[in-house]
Amino acid sequence: YGLTDRLLRLSIGIEDPSDLVDDLRQAFETGTRH
Repeated sequence: YGLTDRLLRLSIGIEDPSDLVDDLRQAFETGTRH
């Protein structure tokens, strides 16, 4: 299906923009450690 370990799925709802930025920052920091 074209899925790789580098695939990023992003689902955004009605959230505070700063919460989204914080969540993305945390996800990228976690991803760079693996």
